[in-house]
Amino acid sequence: RNLSFTPTTGYALRNVTVPFTFTYTVGNETIDGLRVYAAGGALHLTLPKAETVHIYNVEGALVKTFALTAGDHVQPLADGMYLVRVGEQVRKILVK
Repeated sequence: RNLSFTPTTGYALRNVTVPFTFTYTVGNETIDGLRVYAAGGALHLTLPKAETVHIYNVEGALVKTFALTAGDHVQPLADGMYLVRVGEQVRKILVK
């Protein structure tokens, strides 16, 4: 049997241009000697110089702010994910 088909409708894709903006960092300030990590249910910090430290939860709410001298510091925290800002640097930590 011979069949032929002639389309009566068509479909065309439309070219769509969507403008967007993105931001990227071209440089990072790093603090030599800075260590930020979680262990044993606490935030551990090693600061090479006196700094103000800000701790935020994942919703962006400020949890704690404190000024610390150079050296090693331990700050107990409830389990969870935190953003720790020391100077202009931000580190993400998971406390468990």
